[in-house]
Amino acid sequence: MRGWPGATPVFASEEEALAAAEEAYGEYLAVSDAITADGGANPERIEGLVTAEQYQAELDGFELFRSNAWHTTGFSSFEPIMLEYYEEVGNGFAEIAFLVCSDTSKLVIVQSNGEPLSLSGSSRQIVDLKFVNDSIRSDRLLLKSGGLWSTDESC
Repeated sequence: MRGWPGATPVFASEEEALAAAEEAYGEYLAVSDAITADGGANPERIEGLVTAEQYQAELDGFELFRSNAWHTTGFSSFEPIMLEYYEEVGNGFAEIAFLVCSDTSKLVIVQSNGEPLSLSGSSRQIVDLKFVNDSIRSDRLLLKSGGLWSTDESC
């Protein structure tokens, strides 16, 4: 854990920070899956789980579902790989970065004609996630960013 000397940490340990990030990501995935299952309808359900900056990117993704009349069946899941860092960034705020194996093998995108959308690439990919707490000294985490660790690696 990196941080400011003398500051009260948001989490007591790296393990506690990672557990909170895993819980937050699980909640995020469940809500995201529900929105895509509904064809991108009511995307504001994700707002309380992501930062303001990430929210716009989420809306853009859900708009793709609405504009193409797609929806999903099934669910996505993940397995934690490793904590990259837990850092106290000052004034009661923290940032946590960790890698997960994202598994979309049980999630199917269904096109407007009822046929599944064929996607290239692995359904199991390493994703780099960053979370921040939503207010001073709060242990509630918001997704700040997420992206593929490497386009060449699967897990």
